[in-house]
Order: sequence, then structure tokens, then C-alpha cells
Amino acid sequence: MFRKIITGVVATAALLAAGQTSALDLTKIQSKTKPVENSKEMYEVCAGVMGMAFINSSNLAESPDKAKKVELLKSIAVVWIAKAAEKNGVTSDAYITKPLTDDINSIQAMPEDVRIFYIGYCLEQTQKMT
Repeated sequence: MFRKIITGVVATAALLAAGQTSALDLTKIQSKTKPVENSKEMYEVCAGVMGMAFINSSNLAESPDKAKKVELLKSIAVVWIAKAAEKNGVTSDAYITKPLTDDINSIQAMPEDVRIFYIGYCLEQTQKMT
């Protein structure tokens, strides 16, 4: 299952130029409003943010240390994607095909400070899961 998710996340990178629209509340995201904990929105935001972080970092793995960090980001993204799919009542494959691609597009278009804010937020939420 995780191999399919990873393959889907990597394939999503090729779809980013498609110009699709996200179901996320972009006004809330732009204003750095944290989603309610354990809400469907939280899982969707973090799946998109961590998926974007993984995609953006995957081409930076030129050293063993950086490769380990990319693997960690991939693992975190996979967990968030699986949880977001579950909250949406769909398979991970179905979630990757449309909603995740749209969310990554939307988050990627946000200013850098917004993306950094949500990466920090989602990493904090990831720590709470363990």
C-alpha cells in the first residue's frame, strides 16, 4: 500500500502544472489559520503540505545525509496522505489522483512564509501522532 502511495506522490509532481483547483479553504491557509485538531481539514492540509515538501526535496538528495532526510519526509507524507484518504472515505490511490494533486498545487502557490508555517505546524502534529 505504501509503495502505491509513494508512487502516486511522485507521479503527482508531473501533474502540478495542470492548474486544478483545491478544496482547501485557501483564505484560511493564506492567513495561517490552524485547522481544528484531528479534523478532515487538518489531514488534508498536512497531506498537501508534506506531499509538497517531499516532492520539492526529492531532487536534493545528493548526499547520504540529505537522502535520509528526504526518506523521512516521504514517510511523513505517506502517513498524512493515508490519514487524509481515510478521513475522506476513499482509497489512498483515489485521494492521490485528485484531491492531493489539487491541494499540493494550491499550497505550492502560497507565499514561502505560509508554506514554512504549515510545514512547522504539520511536523508538530506528526510528533503528536507518535
